[in-house]
Amino acid sequence: MSGSYVEYKITGGFNNGLKVYQGKNFLMKSEVFGKYFASDEIHIFGKGKRLLLKVTQKTSFLKADVYRIDFQSDEFKDVNWILKSEINFGDDHRIEFKHSRFPFFGFPYAKIYHEGAYIGKIKRKNIALDLQYTLFLQEHKLEYLNYILVHLLVNDSNKSYDHDTGD
Repeated sequence: MSGSYVEYKITGGFNNGLKVYQGKNFLMKSEVFGKYFASDEIHIFGKGKRLLLKVTQKTSFLKADVYRIDFQSDEFKDVNWILKSEINFGDDHRIEFKHSRFPFFGFPYAKIYHEGAYIGKIKRKNIALDLQYTLFLQEHKLEYLNYILVHLLVNDSNKSYDHDTGD
């Protein structure tokens, strides 16, 4: 990788939420509240178990996950929508996640773009009993870190063994 990148570790169990760390410093986590006859709820918490965002997963006919935002803290009031492949915030800022069809053999799980410009990537450990990701974000793009983390936590917190694909 060229340029300076900051590294973050994201770990958790299948269908059980994720936790984000920079080194040993905890940043945020997600919890999944599964519902039998309704869509799952995903809660995103910051330090001190402060609720940052609450979403409900909706699945459309096209298999593209759409998330209804049920609660937003002041830090995330500008989030407009979250889809499987993007998060939109502010005055039409968009961060896109282009997932690899083959997230094996050194290919990243996803490449991250802001307004079409590459800003980072997510790698996933493919052979593991739990979910393990590493986020590499360009140092000069740290202003988008929280949006990227929220997107990853919302989309990957409720992965199960039978739905754990890179696309």
